Amino acid sequence: MLPFLPLLLLPLPLPPAARLLLLLPALLAALPGRCFPEFHPPPEGEPLHTLVHGVWYDLASFPHPGGPVALRLAKGRDATALFEAHHHLLPAPAAARILAPYRCCERLQGELEAAEGGGHYEWGGFAEDEFVKGVRSMLRAHFGAEARRRGVSISDAMKATPRRRLLVLLLSLSFLLSLPALLGGRWWALLATPQLAWLCVANYWHDALHFALDGDWRVNALAPYLFPWLSSPWMWYHQHVIGHHSHPNVGRRDPDLAHAPQLKREHASVRWRPAHARQGGLGMLLLLFSIAVGGGMQILSDVRCNLGGSYNNAVAYERLGGKRLLMHVLGRAGYVFCVFVWPFLRFGLCTKAALFAVVPVASFSWSFMLASQVNHLTVETAHAQDTNFLKHQIATAQDFGPQSALCNFLSGGLCMQIEHHCFPSVNHCHLRALQPKLEALCKKHGVPYNKVDTWWEAWERHLRHTELMGKRPFEVGHEH
Repeated sequence: MLPFLPLLLLPLPLPPAARLLLLLPALLAALPGRCFPEFHPPPEGEPLHTLVHGVWYDLASFPHPGGPVALRLAKGRDATALFEAHHHLLPAPAAARILAPYRCCERLQGELEAAEGGGHYEWGGFAEDEFVKGVRSMLRAHFGAEARRRGVSISDAMKATPRRRLLVLLLSLSFLLSLPALLGGRWWALLATPQLAWLCVANYWHDALHFALDGDWRVNALAPYLFPWLSSPWMWYHQHVIGHHSHPNVGRRDPDLAHAPQLKREHASVRWRPAHARQGGLGMLLLLFSIAVGGGMQILSDVRCNLGGSYNNAVAYERLGGKRLLMHVLGRAGYVFCVFVWPFLRFGLCTKAALFAVVPVASFSWSFMLASQVNHLTVETAHAQDTNFLKHQIATAQDFGPQSALCNFLSGGLCMQIEHHCFPSVNHCHLRALQPKLEALCKKHGVPYNKVDTWWEAWERHLRHTELMGKRPFEVGHEH
């Protein structure tokens, strides 16, 4: 976990105070107690209310396969979109029977209020829609055959295969083995180590936070804390799983539309500013892509969320307290130390230290941005809408090189964004097999399917959209 990662720096000749700083997070993490309450069921008598399809349930005692973490994400929210995104193989009647014992009394049905509404979706008849039924039938057939072939349950068949687990292990070891070279100031590691970190994170971290790495919720919950170089896992749940996946490209609901609204405008829900006229330039692109992870998601967005109680004014956030807040702050401090501070302790105040403090995190940030920004922010997808939840996921996403093994590896499956948004709890190692089947269903039912053959085509589409949104006010719906 993150508090233990600074221990990798202990062999370096550091001042006593710095060595104590490295030890402190690990010592606190080893203390017993509920430092991470999202890993535990609520205390006895404490409710966990959530709204699904207009009905309130108390799921505090519900033995969810996703564990307490999955339930905690739904606490106090209208979780209908979250529920539908992760339960494609569960028929609606079966879901109703499972949830029925946890239904709140009629008094609470009228008193409880969700922290966030359910958005623009129309859920009446959703399960009976012919396209939705076709997609779910395709999934059952595909993973039913996969389960029989491997001799596992359908649920386990959707998670990482043994081959995928081996790849993740090899990538993790490669990253760890490169760390001594980076810490020792070897120039080749300046770019190699952050790229190995990206490949490691892209090929397992994202899946784990969608409950798609393993059938055991503990593995999915704990694994992201081993390499949290993209974001705090708890922040990522709010930004990505709760916000972006439930309401992609919906103004005021998708936090990814408002990371830096003062500098960049990718959606009509962001008020146009004169500064946006420069967002298509190379200088602004270099700046934003370089600081997006290290300065943006890891620090600025995190601080604003914890102080303001919402992620980018789009996703309600329950402020942390007690030991959990302490662990979160130590995690952020550990990240800042591991990325920005150690070079100056190791090399002194010099150009080399500055390069080792800036280049790795900027390089990692560029890898993430180049793989992610082309997926939703194009002329064709940015303002697409559909009241059918599944069709909305498809209309607002774009695939690039979906059958390319190289695109798949370098992007961690993000090149199959449509399939990922439709089936977030499916490990991305299965998406290449699902992609042509879903595309065929979209063609059959007249559902728009955005796909380009190469990353370069996707990049050109993204740049055209960015330039368009920066040149002039572009109003779709209500701008704010």
